Amino acid sequence: MSDPYGGNGGSDNPYGSQGDDPFKKDPAGNPSAGDPAGSTPGGAPGGPGGGNPYGGPSNPYGAPGGQPGGYPPPPPAQPGGYGAPPPPGSFGGYGAPAPFGNELPPKTDGVSIASLVTALLCCTGPVAVVLGIVGIRRTKGGQRKGRGLAIAGLAIGVLATIGLIGGGIAIAVFAQSAISLDEAEAGQCFNTSDDNPDTIVLLEKDCTEKHDGEIIATTEVTAENLDAAKDQSASICASLVDEDQLQQLDAVRPPLDFKAITETPDDIGVGDHIVCYVTSDTKLTAPVL
Repeated sequence: MSDPYGGNGGSDNPYGSQGDDPFKKDPAGNPSAGDPAGSTPGGAPGGPGGGNPYGGPSNPYGAPGGQPGGYPPPPPAQPGGYGAPPPPGSFGGYGAPAPFGNELPPKTDGVSIASLVTALLCCTGPVAVVLGIVGIRRTKGGQRKGRGLAIAGLAIGVLATIGLIGGGIAIAVFAQSAISLDEAEAGQCFNTSDDNPDTIVLLEKDCTEKHDGEIIATTEVTAENLDAAKDQSASICASLVDEDQLQQLDAVRPPLDFKAITETPDDIGVGDHIVCYVTSDTKLTAPVL
């Protein structure tokens, strides 16, 4: 049958195309040379040197320089190979610097500490009071710590000062009322504790008040009476009281005890003083002589 479109005679292609059939395969089933999928360089995509059948570049999604996925190249490395510099505000991994203007916490006031320490020491109460007042002023408004120490030192110092003053008054009264042997006189009444002869102290009392005893005679040790004083000073006392006084003393009831003291009873010497006195088992309320 002739080609109605004027094609070559005897051709089986009714459309009159020239050349090999692009879909023709060889007997083994492989595409023929005209098949684009089996072409050599410039052929199927993905093969060695495979071309793009649509006329574009081999990698339509690639980026220049061979970077995968079309991402831009990384920035150039920093000199020295230590990577990018730390972000602003980081100082070697030690955190951000403290903001300017922050004040350090207040320190404990040394005067306040000294106030409490001196308050606990002996006989330093007045010093603790002064230091406590100063410490309270120095810690006013939170300028320094230690206000509690200053208050405690002041309170303890006041108590210690009161005790010190009271003790001083007691010592002064004791010293004023104590009868010195070189100034003792007959007729003085006193309170005493003569349990220990080495610590006998005579404290003067009014003879109309309750008292322990009364001085009846005094003398000074001389070379003439030294031997008698060493043997028994009480015998000297009997010689110092006249007969009428002895009878008066013997009439007191309950009976009186005759005693004598001196500054150094274990080593009596010339110049010592002997004080003769009487005591009773009950408190006396009137003079005995």
